[in-house]
Amino acid sequence: MHPDQMLSVSIHGTGPCTIVFGNGFSTSQQSWEQILPYVPSSWRIVQFDYVGTTPATTPHWLDERYRTYEGHADDVRRLLQEHAWQPVLFVAHSMSGMIGALTASMAPGLITELFMIGASPCYLELDQYPGGFTHDAIDGLLRSADADLAAWMAGFGPLALGDHATSHQLSEYRETLLAIRPDIGRTLMRSIFQSDYRDLVPRIPCPVTIVQSAEDVAVPLPVGDWLAEHTTCIERSVLPMRGHLPHITHPALIGPLIRSTCERIESANSNTALNAS
Repeated sequence: MHPDQMLSVSIHGTGPCTIVFGNGFSTSQQSWEQILPYVPSSWRIVQFDYVGTTPATTPHWLDERYRTYEGHADDVRRLLQEHAWQPVLFVAHSMSGMIGALTASMAPGLITELFMIGASPCYLELDQYPGGFTHDAIDGLLRSADADLAAWMAGFGPLALGDHATSHQLSEYRETLLAIRPDIGRTLMRSIFQSDYRDLVPRIPCPVTIVQSAEDVAVPLPVGDWLAEHTTCIERSVLPMRGHLPHITHPALIGPLIRSTCERIESANSNTALNAS
């Protein structure tokens, strides 16, 4: 099936550069609404929803394909090959960080730069790796989700959004969480919290920008330090806020970072084109 149908793709603009927004778990493409005004008008905007994360994409869910990030990454590869004009900036929130890394590794050159927000290659505390969660903590989290996924999701919203979330933002976030089919939600949670893509990180074939909140319930700051050390990191930013979704709760903090990244990439692309001519 064509990726446009599978992923509910929406495209705005016809500029020579492409920015693609990759959602985190329990959010949809609408979560970027406050960020879009920061994207330069010369950029083409591509948005989508991962299979299984919204009612419209749920009919395309295949349990075996999407038990790990690889199936989602292959969908993104197909999407970018269909729609992305070079250069391509992939803005990747949470689980999209490693999905973007996999996509870039599947097709080197397809993604010009990764802009990771609250990304983590592994959530476990391991030797010389500060994942943030013990085995027991992750097992308990998954047992809670198995017992009552709706209750777990309703309780997770305030922790993820942080202290500055409005009642409207909390309501929208809960609605998106609860719209996920329960069996899909459990599979996605396992694919996230049981993942380990540390070996992939040093092989990401493009530059990376790493952005985190100062206090994030899901991704502690040392994870961002680890990513910066093991990638071709060209910028590392820590936002003075609490929460896992800065593009929703603090767009004025992260929007300018995305805009400056777009401007830098566009300038480099223009200089390359001039030199080539």
